[in-house]
Order: sequence, then C-alpha cells, then structure tokens
Amino acid sequence: MSALLSLYALMRWLETASVRWMLIYGISSLAAFYAHYLFGAVFLVQVLYFAIKPDGQSSVKWTSFLAAACFWLLLCLPGFLQLSRLAALAGTLSFASYPSAQRMLETLLPYRLIVCGALAFVCSALFCGFSTVKRPSADSRAVAFFPVWWLLPPLIFALHAWSGGSSLFMRRYFLWHAPALVIIFSAWVCLLKTSRARMIFFAVCAVLLLRVELSRRWVIEDWKAAAARINQELKGNPQPVLLNSGLVELGSPGWLA
Repeated sequence: MSALLSLYALMRWLETASVRWMLIYGISSLAAFYAHYLFGAVFLVQVLYFAIKPDGQSSVKWTSFLAAACFWLLLCLPGFLQLSRLAALAGTLSFASYPSAQRMLETLLPYRLIVCGALAFVCSALFCGFSTVKRPSADSRAVAFFPVWWLLPPLIFALHAWSGGSSLFMRRYFLWHAPALVIIFSAWVCLLKTSRARMIFFAVCAVLLLRVELSRRWVIEDWKAAAARINQELKGNPQPVLLNSGLVELGSPGWLA
C-alpha cells in the first residue's frame, strides 16, 4: 500500500507542485522501504514515470525531483547499512528457488486472468453487440509506462538470480507491481461503452476466475507441523536432524517446539 501510495503521490505532486503531495510522496516512499527493503525498488518505477511524463504536464522541475530523491536516499541510509549486512549473509538467508523460463512466463503473463478476461470481453460484445466496443485512444507514453511497470520488477529479480547472486525471486517481494496490472485491466474494461456491457463483463469474469481459483492447490509452509512430524517419527530413537533454512525465526530452534 505504501509503494502504491508513493507512486500516486508522485503523480499528484508532478501535476500540482503541491508541498502536501511532496511530503506524502516522501513519507510513503520511506514507509515502503522500511516496511520491506526490497520494496524500495519502486523508486526505479518512479524515476521512469518522471522521465517519460510529457513535457508541459509537470509543474515540478527535474532539479526539484532530484533534490527530493537525494533527501529520500539520505533518510534510507540506516536501512542501507542493514542491507549491506544482509547481503553478506545472502547465501544463508535466501531460500527462494531460481526462476525457470516457465516460471518467468507465468509471472509476466498471468494467463488465467488474460483468458478469463478475454472470454468475458467476448461475452459482453456478443450480448450487447460489437458496437458497444470503442476504439482505444490513450497517450502512447502512458500505454508504454504501465506494461513496463508490470514487467520491470520481476525481470530485475530474475536477472539478479541468473547473474549468480542468491535468488530473491518470490512474488511477494515485487508485489508492488500488481497495481499496474489492475490499471491495464481497467483500461481494457473501459473499451466497453455501456454500463450493461461492463456488468456482463465483470459477472462472467468473476465466475470464471472463481472456478479457476477453486481448482488451485495451495501449498502452505508449516514448519512447526513438520517438526512435530519428525519428532513423532523419531520417538524412542532420538538422533540429530540437520536443517538448513533461511527463516529468521529458526535462529532460535526452540521456536519449533
């Protein structure tokens, strides 16, 4: 939420040059970084947005943005010191698997949502007539920005893993790219002219997505249950068990008891 608020506040600040929105932008960006260090990467998306914003649509000069960015980086220094310590222990703290080509494709192209959305769109056009579909019209820079916002974060984490570093490719680490997909999906819905067509779209899409989610198998990590099962198997025959985990909680083995 903080990462999303920081980007929205940046947009409002660039439009109005308001000190209030500048402060909200700075505070929310700091909150995103200190909520989880990896969420600080949203700053790259913010820089991209500032760079592609059409001339004349911003009331804030690049020098003001640069000054705000430097001040933000200065306030992040305590976190950077902690990050340097974590980087030295990356090999023992990271437990994420390296992204395969299939996993990357599933991350970059959410086929379930695409298929369900396409079927719902076709149903809306069939029930309400293809005349309800209007020709898309949008600023080319905006059209380019949101797909880049969606694609860039997972690509950064994948390149970091493939370059020989420890893998941090877990979706929750770059969850701040999800609003881009919501905006893209919303723009898709706005191609339908009438409220009836949109209602049909949402109804069909909701039913299809519910059906998809009901068939999904969720894997939940339960380390305490695993420890209990091991104790049960070794009952009466105690022996050492080797465990290599990056979970911070497991720094105290008694936590599993």
